[in-house]
Amino acid sequence: MQIYIREPDTRNLIFAPIFNPTCAAQAFSVEKAVRSHLLGDFSSQNSANPEKMQFAGSVTVYLVGVYIQVSSSGLLTPEDVAISVMLQARIWQLSPAHICEHIQKNGGLLPECFDDGNHYLYPLVHGLRIQDAVPPNS
Repeated sequence: MQIYIREPDTRNLIFAPIFNPTCAAQAFSVEKAVRSHLLGDFSSQNSANPEKMQFAGSVTVYLVGVYIQVSSSGLLTPEDVAISVMLQARIWQLSPAHICEHIQKNGGLLPECFDDGNHYLYPLVHGLRIQDAVPPNS
């Protein structure tokens, strides 16, 4: 898995490889972020086209005059998006649900499974703030 975090139009960026990501995961993490930024989308899902090797997984947040993009690649598409949402939540110290609302209010699309209460990703994107989910004394 590859994680790519950046502030668009600056040199502020972080690459975070997880367990030796494939070359494809590394490339796609950047492609998703650049594509959605160039198109002005808050989610790379808006322009996803798997036939053209364009996938979802990047989400953008704009708060206090700053844009931050987080892009994840290497897992299933909804999992990539969930990781990106959770990292945005951590960066901004907000709940994943708040991040999802922000993305959607700005026209960004999210996986339909995020609204399915029976889906395994539902608790992650509608749960507590990340720091609240850590058990005490751990």
